[in-house]
Amino acid sequence: MIISHKNLRTLTKEIVTAAGSIGDEPQLVSDNLVEANLAGHDSHGIGMLPRYVEIGRASCRESV
Repeated sequence: MIISHKNLRTLTKEIVTAAGSIGDEPQLVSDNLVEANLAGHDSHGIGMLPRYVEIGRASCRESV
């Protein structure tokens, strides 16, 4: 399956937002992850998203 980088950025931003990130953070995280993949650094790209979601959820639980 091929996903355009624009669509991947949008989806990633929505996921990061749903995980609890606010403000500019979801866009910054999305841009950095997708750019890492586009630059050929897959180990620092979108594959890190599950870890970022885990961290975001943990942060939300701690603040409650």
